[in-house]
Amino acid sequence: MQELEDYPLTLEDLKYRLELSSSEVLEIVKELWNEKKINKVSGNIWYSVFPITKRGILDIQEDDSETYFTVTSLGKIELRTSSNSRL
Repeated sequence: MQELEDYPLTLEDLKYRLELSSSEVLEIVKELWNEKKINKVSGNIWYSVFPITKRGILDIQEDDSETYFTVTSLGKIELRTSSNSRL
């Protein structure tokens, strides 16, 4: 999730940055999506601010290089919390 904090990335970008296979990256993205910690850049702006609102199922394939993802406010809170706990 740290990788997505600075700027939006695609599955392909994440694959190379994390040095993981496409299927591993897809599983991580789906998990973060289900936990409401990331959103699609083209997604609803209100969801990025208020991640408790309802949204659809993430429907992407391993080879999707068109969809960009970013961290939601909920994801940013978790990043801040985990960063502070390391200090």
